Amino acid sequence: MPRHFPFVAIVGQSEPRLALTLLAIDPMIGGVLITGPLGTAKSTCARSFVDLVPGIAVRDVTAGTTVDRLIRSMDLEAALASGRRRDHVGLLTEAQALCADDVNLFDDAVTAALIGRPEDLPLIATMAVGADTVHPQLLDRFGLCAVTVPCRNPKDRELIVNHRLTFDDGPDSFITTCTDATNEAVNRICAARNKLPDLEWTDAARNKFTELLTQAHAPGQRADLVLARSATAYAAWRGDNNVVVEDVTAVAELVLRHRRRNLSSSQAPSPDLNDAHSHSGPSSPHDGNEQLDEKGHDDSTAASPRVIAPEETFNVLTSTPAAYDRTQRRARGRRMVTRSADLRGHVISSQPTTQPVDLSLPATLRAAAPHQRARRASGEGRDGLSVVVKRSDWRRKVRESRTSTLVVFIVDASGSMGARGRMAASKAAVIGLLQDAYVKRDRVAVITFSGNNARVIVPATSSIERAQRLLTTMAVGGQTPLASGLSCAGRLIETELRRDSTLRPVAIVVTDGGGNVGLDGRVDRTATNQAFDVAQTLSDDTRTSWIIVDTSVNRVHQRDCEALSGILHAPRMTIDDLQSGVFIPFIRSTSRALSYSQRD
Repeated sequence: MPRHFPFVAIVGQSEPRLALTLLAIDPMIGGVLITGPLGTAKSTCARSFVDLVPGIAVRDVTAGTTVDRLIRSMDLEAALASGRRRDHVGLLTEAQALCADDVNLFDDAVTAALIGRPEDLPLIATMAVGADTVHPQLLDRFGLCAVTVPCRNPKDRELIVNHRLTFDDGPDSFITTCTDATNEAVNRICAARNKLPDLEWTDAARNKFTELLTQAHAPGQRADLVLARSATAYAAWRGDNNVVVEDVTAVAELVLRHRRRNLSSSQAPSPDLNDAHSHSGPSSPHDGNEQLDEKGHDDSTAASPRVIAPEETFNVLTSTPAAYDRTQRRARGRRMVTRSADLRGHVISSQPTTQPVDLSLPATLRAAAPHQRARRASGEGRDGLSVVVKRSDWRRKVRESRTSTLVVFIVDASGSMGARGRMAASKAAVIGLLQDAYVKRDRVAVITFSGNNARVIVPATSSIERAQRLLTTMAVGGQTPLASGLSCAGRLIETELRRDSTLRPVAIVVTDGGGNVGLDGRVDRTATNQAFDVAQTLSDDTRTSWIIVDTSVNRVHQRDCEALSGILHAPRMTIDDLQSGVFIPFIRSTSRALSYSQRD
C-alpha cells in the first residue's frame, strides 16, 4: 500500500492545512477544493487528510473512475462462479472520504454522481490554477476553497527538498519521526470536535458574519451554513468557548473565494437622459424603439464614426457554452464534449455491437457472466475455456472527447455604444472571449451592425489574431440595426451548418438593445419588434447556442435585452459578469449536469 507524505511535515501551505483541519473537525463542511500552480503540493496536502482522522476509509476517484464504480458494480468473480449477478458496493457507499486529483477533468456522469453524493461524505479535490473550471454545482458543494502558493523562502525550500528526499528514501522511518506531532494534531482535533456543541456566538461575530455574506453576494444559503460551521470549528480548534469576530474573518476567504459575486451596476440601472438609447420625457411609453427626432433619426448617433480603443483586456474565467449531444465527430479541439467517432477519447460507457472493434473487455465479461452455468451445461464452448463469450455479449467502448466549434460574435457598433465607455469595455470583453476561443481551438467570425445594415468583418476563420486586429480598429457611430445583425448572423451560421451538419455553433450578441433600424435599412419604430421576430426564427434551430452580453444602462433597453434573451433561450450576461466570473455556470455545456442514465 502506497505511503502518503505526513500532514505535519508539510512546509508552509497554511490555507490548505487550515481547510483540511476544519474539515476533520466538522465533516459536514462538505469538502475542500485545493487549487494552485503546478508543483505546489496540492495532491500532497489532499492525501495527507487521512492523518487527521485515523482509521477513516479514504478512497481515490480518478479521471478513469466510472459511474458503476462510484455507485455500484457487478462482482464479476461471483457472477462467473455462480451464474448469478452480485453487486459490489460503490465508492460512495464504501468510502468515508473521497480524494480526487484534477477534478475539473472528470466525465460529466462522474461529476453528476459526485454532486449527488451524501452530505456527510467529504470530498477533497485538486485542480491546477488556470485550468477548466469545475461544474458550478460541484463547486458549490465544496465547503472550502484553499490556494497553494509557491515557496519563496530559501530555507523553507531547502527544508521541503530535504523532507521529500528523506521520505522517498525511507517512507516508514520518516513517518515514524512524525508520529508524535501527528498524534498531537489528532488529539487537538478530537478535543475540538467534542467542543462543537457547546460553543456560543458573540453578537459581534454574528454581525461580522452577516456583513461578510452581504458583501459577497453569494448565491443560495450554502455559504451561510459553511461559514457558520467553519467559524465554529475554528473557535473549537483554538480551544475557546465562544465564536468571536476573529474566528469568522479567519475562515471567511476559504468559504467565499469560490462563491463571491460582484454585481454590476447594470443589474440595477437608472435611466440616463444623456444616453443615446434613453427615453426623454416622463413616463415615455416603450414602443420597441428609442426617442426619435422630427426626421426619424436619433440625433445622438449622428456624429461621424470614431474608433474607441478597448480597455485593458481581462481574462474571461470560463468558456462559452456548447450543448452536449450524442452525435459522433472526428474533429479535435477543447470546447465541446462530444461522442468520439474514432478510437480516441475517454471511455464513458459501453454498448452492444456485432463488430469486434474497440471492445470493452470488462463490459463484455459482465454481459457474459450470468450465462456461464447454462452455457457450460449445454456443452457450449471448448475445453479449457474459463469463460464462454458469444457475439451477443460483445460490448463496444463508447468514447468521449472534445471538439472545437464556431464562435460568432455579433457586436453592436452603433453610436450609443460609445457612451459611458461601453464600447471600450465591450471590446475588452470580446477580445477576452476571442482569447478563450484561441485556447479552445475554435474558429471565429465577427459581425458588426451600425448605420443601416450589418457587415461580416471577419468570415469564419481560425485566425484569432485577424479578428482581434479588426475588432480593435472597429469604429462606432450611427443607428442600431439590431434586426439586421441577427439576420446576418443567421445566414452565416446556416451556411456553416450546410458545410458541416455536426457543427454546434455558439453566437454571442454584444449590444445595449434598443434597435431603431428595420430590416429594410430605414429608421422604424417597430425595429425592436422586427429584431424579436428574427430572433424567434433563429431560436427554432436548436443546434446553435446563444449568449446575450447586455451593455445597456437604462431599464427600458435592459428589458429589450431580457426579452431577446428569453426568445433565444440564451443566458444574459453583463460586462461585469464576464470579468467577475459569474459566467462560470456556463463553463462546459448547457447540459453539463446530464445524469449517467440519460446517456447510451
